[in-house]
Amino acid sequence: MSTYKDSLLGAIRKLCTQLNGKFAKKSDVPTKVSQLSNDSGYLTQHQSLDGYVKTSGQNVWGAQQTFNLATLGYEQYTTPNRSTSSVSPSTSAAYYHATGAFTLNLATLSALLGSNQSTVFTAYITAGGDYALSITNGGTIKYIGTASDLAITSAGLLLNILMTKDGNGSLTSIVQANKLT
Repeated sequence: MSTYKDSLLGAIRKLCTQLNGKFAKKSDVPTKVSQLSNDSGYLTQHQSLDGYVKTSGQNVWGAQQTFNLATLGYEQYTTPNRSTSSVSPSTSAAYYHATGAFTLNLATLSALLGSNQSTVFTAYITAGGDYALSITNGGTIKYIGTASDLAITSAGLLLNILMTKDGNGSLTSIVQANKLT
């Protein structure tokens, strides 16, 4: 019987040795956050938060941000104001004063779009006379109404363009123009 007890006791000792190598002892477990190793870069002491997002104040990002759902109470856009006869916008909204036949080059906005992305461009265009409006680099251009609605009059024009790229990168621009009175 003692050989059985000895054998069992030996197996228990072996198991205890194996468990000691796999599990931490209570004395080895940190009891304070400051004792933990900081492999994730969390703040462990007072550090400047200048580069972090603020919850009460303005944040300025230099790179694209992706929001899957955003609820906005108000939005505003930087709106360039230029007198010209040709422009390649790089913002979502603009005000132009046409000085002659007007060319709107959508190359810059188009280049900012990836596959399966869309944007809306809005422009208020005024003029001292009546001028033709040409739209270039907008991919396949479709009109709500007719292309003749795109004429710029001395009363002004409100122009809205939905630009969308499909999964193959093909660009379609849907243009809506309203002559102002």
